[in-house]
Amino acid sequence: MSKSSNPLGAETLRQIILKITLPDLYKVAFFSAFINLLVLSPSWYMLEVYDRVVNSQNIYTLWMLTTLILFLYAILELLEWVRMSVFQGVGRRIDKALRERIFSNMFKAKLMQIPGASSQPLMDLKTIQNAITSPVLTALIDVPFAIFALIYLFIIHTYLGWFAIVGALILFFVGWVNERFIHPPLTAASRDAMHAQNYFNSSIRNVEVIKSMGMLDRIHQTWAKKHHQFLKQQSIASARAGANGAISKLTQTMQSSFILGFACWLIIKGDMSGQGADMIVASILGGRMLAPLVQLIAHWRVVVNVRESYTRLNQFLKAFPKPQDKMELPKPKGLLTVEGLIACPPQSSTP
Repeated sequence: MSKSSNPLGAETLRQIILKITLPDLYKVAFFSAFINLLVLSPSWYMLEVYDRVVNSQNIYTLWMLTTLILFLYAILELLEWVRMSVFQGVGRRIDKALRERIFSNMFKAKLMQIPGASSQPLMDLKTIQNAITSPVLTALIDVPFAIFALIYLFIIHTYLGWFAIVGALILFFVGWVNERFIHPPLTAASRDAMHAQNYFNSSIRNVEVIKSMGMLDRIHQTWAKKHHQFLKQQSIASARAGANGAISKLTQTMQSSFILGFACWLIIKGDMSGQGADMIVASILGGRMLAPLVQLIAHWRVVVNVRESYTRLNQFLKAFPKPQDKMELPKPKGLLTVEGLIACPPQSSTP
C-alpha cells in the first residue's frame, strides 16, 4: 500500500536537474558578475597607461598600475576556479542522484528483454555531467552581462548600440545555420556510434561461437563498416562546426574594430563627444557583448549532444519510474514452504 497518491517517479528529469542546480546557479551568477567586470581589467590597464603614464612619464604610477592589474588577474583566476568548482560539485550531485536508479533500470531492461537495452543511459548521464563543466553553461550564464554591455553601448551612442545588434543578428544567423546543418550529421553520428557499440557488445558475448565458426573476419568487416559510417558523419559535422566557429569568431573581431572606426567617424562628424576613452570602451564592449554567442556556436556540438542525451535519458527514466514508497509491514511469522515455483520478470514470458 502506498503512502502517497503521487509517485516519486512523476518527478521528471528536468525537475531533478533543476532541483540540484538552481541553488548553486545563484552563486555562479554572483561570481560571474565580478568575473565579467574583471575580464575588462586589461582594457582598463591599457587606457590608464596611455592616459596617465605616457602623459606624465611617471614610473611610480606605472608600477602601481602594474601591481594592481596583477592583483586583479589573481582575483579573476580565483573566481574562475571557484566557479568551476561549483559546476563540478553540481555535476557530481546529478550523477549521485541518478546513477543508482539508472544502473538498476538497465538490469531491469535486460531482464525484460527490451530491444536496445545497453549501457547508453550511463553514457548519456556522463554527457550531461560533462556539459555542466563545459564553456556552454558559462556562456549561457554570461548572456545577461552581454545585455548590460549592449545597454551601455546605447548609453554611449544610440548608433553604436544598433551597430552591435547587427553583429548579434549575424551571429544568431550563424547559430541557425549551425542548428540546420550540424544537427543532422551529429545525430546520425551518435546513432551510428550506438549501433556500432551495440553490435560489438552482442558479438563479444558470443566470441567462442564466432571464433569456432570462422566468422571473426566477417564480424569485423560489419563492425568496421558501422564504425566508418559514424566517423564519416562526425567528420561532416566537425567540418561544418569549424567553419561556423571561424565565422562567429571573425564576426566578433570585426565588430570590435568596426565599432571603434564607427565611433571615430561619429566623433569626426560631431555626433559624439570627442572623448577617445568612450570610443575605446565602446570597441571593447562591442566585442564582449558577442562573446557568449561565440562560445555557444564554437561548442554547438556539446549543445546537440546534451540535447540528444537528455531526450534519451528522459525517455528511459519515464519507462522505469521510481517505485512508490511502500508501507512497512510487520515481519511475517510462521513457516513458509515453496516448491516448484517458476517466476517471470515483469512484462516478460521468459522464466
